[in-house]
Amino acid sequence: MGLLSPICFASDGVRIFGYGYTGSYDHPYWSWNYVISSNPNPSPDLSDLTWTVVSNISTYAAYYLPSNTYGQEFDCTVDDKGTFTILARDSQLTISSPTDTNIRGLQFSPTGGNGTWSNIAVVSSLSYVWDASAWSQLVWTKDPTSGNNTVMHLTEKFLADGFY
Repeated sequence: MGLLSPICFASDGVRIFGYGYTGSYDHPYWSWNYVISSNPNPSPDLSDLTWTVVSNISTYAAYYLPSNTYGQEFDCTVDDKGTFTILARDSQLTISSPTDTNIRGLQFSPTGGNGTWSNIAVVSSLSYVWDASAWSQLVWTKDPTSGNNTVMHLTEKFLADGFY
């Protein structure tokens, strides 16, 4: 892998997690999606902050999100089980596909050996708007009965008469 420059950060309350993509020093045409994790409970001034690569996957094996630069069109979250989810407002179905405005994402789950990566495709509707004028946040909640976690993407669309 190449230089790590995360573009979206989230915390589980103990560690800071980051998502990014990078080229490969070994293979000039390869690139990787990755999730990194900090040491537990870094100090407020981050003087003791260290990073570890949790997992990576070839951009050829997953949706291609890197058309977005500097995290401006991403939302991410990590739950109490270490499952990291990221959504991109613009993306590509594959690395060789044209960029489109379909909302796609990736999810890394640390369970089972090296963990698993999954593609996420969001079905848009008239009531779900995420564009340049919509503020948004990716969050998770825990079902009190089953203990299962659910990821939700919350957006607000600014209109002349306020928010809806």
